[in-house]
Amino acid sequence: MRAPAPDWIGQITGTASVAVAGDVVPVSRVVENIGLVNAASAVDIAYYLSVDDVPLVSDLELGRFTIPPLEIGAFDVDVDAVPVPLTVAAGDYFLHFIIDPDQDREEVRVDNNAVLGSRLSVFPPDLQIVTSALPVARTGAPYQVALIAVGGTSIEKTWSIVQSLVPGLAIDPVGGHPRRHTHHGG
Repeated sequence: MRAPAPDWIGQITGTASVAVAGDVVPVSRVVENIGLVNAASAVDIAYYLSVDDVPLVSDLELGRFTIPPLEIGAFDVDVDAVPVPLTVAAGDYFLHFIIDPDQDREEVRVDNNAVLGSRLSVFPPDLQIVTSALPVARTGAPYQVALIAVGGTSIEKTWSIVQSLVPGLAIDPVGGHPRRHTHHGG
């Protein structure tokens, strides 16, 4: 016979139906202890994206959040900021969470830990420049740098200058041709 234990169940009570890869999706959820004793310790929940409506720990894990210890019948109600990685392909998914995904907490039942949410349509991210820094220019020395960008659609993009460049620096619209920085201090 098993010793009395907590038993966690959950529900997603609200979330967005669309997201952009690289953004955060707010998820309203409830976790309750319906077990036979108070939970002596916190328990993790892990959010996942799945291509079907069967929640599994082998689906793409998005992030983990900690539920505090809950007394018998107590609820934890919160809105979790769930990140959608930039690497997620555009498409339709199911968003769900699993309570105690590592199954390291003793429970009355573990077959009620998977919580299916709703469909989530993920769209590609906007174009983002991922080059984080430019090398220092030296007066009179060749200077060439490539800006790396990710995301967006496959439609051709055009670069333009929003603010003026430092004196002596020019951008080659074609690329691949080094320029010389001609002014000191720019």
